[in-house]
Amino acid sequence: MPNSIFIESILNSRNDIWRLGDEAPKNHNVYSSGLKNLDNFLPGGGWPQIGLIEIIIKHYGLGELQILMPLMRNLTAQDKLLLWICPPYKICTSTLIKAGIDIEKLLIINSEVSTKDALWAAEQALQTQKFGIVLLWHNDVTRNAMHRLLLATKNNNTLGVLFKNKKTENSQSSIVLKLERSSSNEFNKKIKNRKIKLQILRMAGSLRSRKTATEITIN
Repeated sequence: MPNSIFIESILNSRNDIWRLGDEAPKNHNVYSSGLKNLDNFLPGGGWPQIGLIEIIIKHYGLGELQILMPLMRNLTAQDKLLLWICPPYKICTSTLIKAGIDIEKLLIINSEVSTKDALWAAEQALQTQKFGIVLLWHNDVTRNAMHRLLLATKNNNTLGVLFKNKKTENSQSSIVLKLERSSSNEFNKKIKNRKIKLQILRMAGSLRSRKTATEITIN
């Protein structure tokens, strides 16, 4: 019993340790996602301001951009640049404008670039605070390359998001989310809302995977 009390006192005195079951990691600066349900779900109450977020999605276009739209709107309002690398679909500028995003601050590198060049561009952008967020769609990212991207975010206080079709084994990303269509998804033709399911597969600081899931309604 004394040993248990001693260990508990050590854990409570540390701000860099997060235990499964805690409401949120301690001392994590976050951006509001702009979606109440999503903020309530994400550790810390929003998107981390620093680090690498890995979003696993089987089929691109299910809503990975929609959950980041409010954040990107706020970042461009703060005169921050956005960089999208290898988006797998045609960008609809009218949709971005409608969402309040300043498209003059959006830079896009198309999917025709090599893996080496795409990763180089992401790392370079994450090394400057001119970019509010860097989005990269790519499956061929080695664990070593991901480590370099993560270091770039931490050394320069920046945020990167990597969209992939499958989780990297032993990923060191700050947080790993899985996005998929909700099994209870209902499409309303009038309001054009749909539900997606988000699941936390990993979070930095936890001792094991946190399999907490939620449903988010997006436009």
